[in-house]
Amino acid sequence: MTDNRREGVREVRVNERIQKMCELAVAKWGYGPQCVILIEECAELVKEACKVLRGMERQEKFIEELADVCVMCKQMQIVLQVSDEELEARMEAKMLRTMKRGGIKV
Repeated sequence: MTDNRREGVREVRVNERIQKMCELAVAKWGYGPQCVILIEECAELVKEACKVLRGMERQEKFIEELADVCVMCKQMQIVLQVSDEELEARMEAKMLRTMKRGGIKV
């Protein structure tokens, strides 16, 4: 097995593990409290983005906040029972609209 394939397998396991942990968090704390945390994490990501734009070297902190937002978004996806396929379809539609607006051919 090549290194790339081995890494791919590891990523699947990590994703399944993250999925399970998100499910457990939602089961324990519920939609309301986790939605509040999502709002807080989004605010922290915005703050880090502003610092990056001001020229501060904050890549590690930015990545940390980005991960926090992604985890909370995954929890909201679970709560709202949105499949990966539905979410990906909506993301693709959003990006196609962005490409069209920007005059970018895909």
